[in-house]
This record gives sequence, structure tokens and C-alpha cells, in this order.
Amino acid sequence: MTLAFENETSIVKVFNQSSLPSGMNIFTLFNENNKPIAERLYFNYDGIEILKTTQPIKTQFGDSLRLKFKVNDIDPKEYNNMSISVLPKETKSYNHHQNILTNTYLKSYVNGYVENAKYYFTDITEDKKRDLDNLLITQGWSSYDWNNIFRGKPILSHNFEVGINVKANLSSEESKKDKSSNTLIYALDDNGFDVSEVKEGDRNHLIENLFPFDNSTVSFSKITGNNKMEIPSMYLQFFPNKIPSFNTGKEQSILQTRSISDIFSEQSYQSNVVLETNDDIEELDEVLLQSQISSTIQRQNELSSGRFGRVTVVDESMGNTYLFLSDYLRSKNIIVNEGVGEFTVRFLYSGAARGPGNNGGPTNANIFLDDLLLLDTSILNRFLMKNIDYLEINRWGMGDGIRSPYGFIRIYTKDLKVLKSNKITARSYEFPLTFTEKKQFYIPKYRYNNDDFFKHYGTIDWKPNVAVNNNGEISIVIAKPEVSFKLHIEGIANDGAFISEEKTISVN
Repeated sequence: MTLAFENETSIVKVFNQSSLPSGMNIFTLFNENNKPIAERLYFNYDGIEILKTTQPIKTQFGDSLRLKFKVNDIDPKEYNNMSISVLPKETKSYNHHQNILTNTYLKSYVNGYVENAKYYFTDITEDKKRDLDNLLITQGWSSYDWNNIFRGKPILSHNFEVGINVKANLSSEESKKDKSSNTLIYALDDNGFDVSEVKEGDRNHLIENLFPFDNSTVSFSKITGNNKMEIPSMYLQFFPNKIPSFNTGKEQSILQTRSISDIFSEQSYQSNVVLETNDDIEELDEVLLQSQISSTIQRQNELSSGRFGRVTVVDESMGNTYLFLSDYLRSKNIIVNEGVGEFTVRFLYSGAARGPGNNGGPTNANIFLDDLLLLDTSILNRFLMKNIDYLEINRWGMGDGIRSPYGFIRIYTKDLKVLKSNKITARSYEFPLTFTEKKQFYIPKYRYNNDDFFKHYGTIDWKPNVAVNNNGEISIVIAKPEVSFKLHIEGIANDGAFISEEKTISVN
């Protein structure tokens, strides 16, 4: 839009608010040289949807408490994800003045510090809208650097990385064998399998966006001309394959090794009273720490070679934790039907048991005992874990052909001679770089759960990745607190809708 002041010192221009996008709007005035000379930030509340929840209903069972509440106007079929912090009512540890709305709509647009930012997005009124508008007037310039914008589109020197990419390079001999050499089957741990195909004559298979965790491996097998599988002759390249070192432009690295005498010689440490009296300080020789992989993990890795399923070696600790095989399988989110003369298992896939559903076909997974397919699985009823040497859980049946379309479990006992299959059809490769698997939140232990320290700084629970059910309801279970508490709810609900609330719950 071009504005001509002519002989005037001010121009009144009216914008229809309905034509402005929701959230922050930036009006910048440029002179004839495209130099910004004035700027005004304006926030448009229209179109910002903030959902509300009902007051939770408490249900006590044993020493636990179930909290159930509904999210109004939410569509359970759309994406939603929330985080719920459970803290004592009088907590002083959760005093954040920001919330998910302020971080999304406000924080990134202003340069200065915004005091009590969530005030502008909590129980919004016309007065609060006016207060935010007054705040934006005092903020001045936005965080945008117009010089960078006018400089043109930035040059991307590196591709955006999403997970780990694997490039499988077939040997020249392998690619000349037959056309089937260009068909590979690969699996990341036991998370199902995929097929990679390339054009005839090509030798490279590019597999993108893998997310391996911790000690994950990727297994490869080749489909031969007679539809069998065998180990392919190839080598892998991983991108990225290491964490790059920082290039500071200095001769010395940021992480440099210094002796205690070097530290004491620096002037910056001379003002430290404790370190000035260093006559009795002795510089120790370096200590070399070595770790050793346990024999159980080492054996587990060896047994996993050439298998698509997840192998678990049953040690003494596991045998004491799970009395029966059914107990262990249920801990792995596997459906087990166990009774007199009956023992069947079914795998869960995205919350549902895998199977043809209304087609009426079988849904039970195959079970092998010492590599023998059990037609009568009743022998596993009340089967003791301590009698199992190791087992393989393969949720997708990969490596067993069409015999196990609904997955299989291989059990190897300690008492019987283990008849391992001599034919290995896959090879496993370790990732040079992996992601850290998410850990379960550890609830701190306190000596007292009702004193002033706990009321002010204690933590009751934290529930991440909470989603509503088909009825638009949220249900969480916590250990029953001894004091009244608050639920701090932050999350995303549907397209562009947010939830940011605090709920106070009385224990009485």
C-alpha cells in the first residue's frame, strides 16, 4: 500500500479487522528508499480459539485417584495433545508467567520482557485487549530484521534433517545377479517392515526419515528370484552419522583440558577466597573409567543377529519379576487368553488387535517352542518364566514368510536343547547415531507429603501426551495426594485451538 503525505503530517487509515489475520499484525512504514521509519504492532484476537474444560470428577479406588473431565467443543477425531502437571495447591515452584498461547502468539514478536504475559490470554475481556494494545505501543519495533528480509531469500547451505537417512549400496556382483537384487526388505527393530525397490541397474537404496532409539538396529534381507530371502551383499551409509564439532574460529577448542595449576594461574580465579588458599590442594592423576557390557546384553545382541523380532534374554531378575510367561507378555501390551487347555496371544497395533476383523480369519499369533510350531499351545498355560532361556517377539511375522501373517513368538527353554535355526536370512546393522528414547516421568519421593516444603515445592505427578477419548473426555490416574492440588493443563486441540487452564482440586 502506498501512502502520500503531501503537505500533511499525519494520515488516518482504517483497516477492517475482519480482513486482518488472527494473532500479531505488523504495520511498517517505509520511505522511498525502502528504509523502515515507523512501525506499529497490533494483535487481533478474532479467530483465536481457546477451549475450556469441565470441573474434574474424582473417583477413588484404593490409594489412587481417577480424574475425569470433558473438553468442551473439541473434535476427538482431530489431532489433540495435552500436558497436565499435578502440583500442590499452594505450590511456589510453578510461577510461569508464560503459557502456550503467549509463547505462540506474543513472545516471538516483541523484543522486551513482557510481565505476566498470560494475563492477556486468560479470561479475555475488552479491558485486557486494550491493555495488550497499550503494551504493543510501548514495545516499539518488532523482532524482525528488515535488512535480512530485503536481502532476499536466504541460501540453505544444509538440507533440513528429519531423522536418519540410510543409503544401502549393493555390491557390483550383487546387482548383476538378477532383478530381484533390487528389492530389499528392511525393518527397524520390531516395528514392522518395509520394502525398498530401485530401478534396474541402480545399486543404491535410499531409506529416509528413520528414527532409531538408543541401541536400535536395522535389519536387511533380499528377495531372491524364487521369492525366498537371503542376506544381501552390501554396505550402508548413514546421514547424519555423527554430531559435528563446534567451529568457533579459535585455535583452542571450547572443551579444552586444563590442569588445576592452570586454573589457579588464571587471574579470574584469584578473587575466589576458597581457591586462594591452595597450599593443601593436590593435583591428582587422571582417572580412567571403563564400562563393561553385561553378559546378558551382549548375548542378547548376538542372538538378535539375523532376526527381525526383538530378542529378550530371561535373566534371574526377570524370572523373579514375572512368574508366568503370560505376565511378561501382558507387560508388553500383548493380549493373552489363558485358561484350562487354552493359551493364545494377539498383538496390538495402534490401539487395536491386528486381524481381518469382519472377515472372520484368524488373528492369533503363531507360537514356536524351541523352533517347533505349536499346534496345541495349552502347554504354555501357567508356563514359568524361569524355565525360559530367551524369546523373540516378532509383531509383524517378518522372516517367517506367509506362515505367520499375524506375528509370532519364539520361545527357547533352558531345560530343552535349543534348536536354533541354522539359516539366517537377514543381517542387522547398528546406527552410529541414535535418538534417546523417552523415559517415564519419575515422581520424586518425599519423607512427608503434607508439610510446608511439599506444599510449596513438591511434585505430585506429570502426565505428558494426554489425548481425549472418543467422547471428548480426559481421564488420568494419580496416587491420592494428602493435600489439595492443582492441574496445570497446556495443550493443542484441533487446528489452531488451544487449551491453557488451571483447575483446583480438593482432597476432601
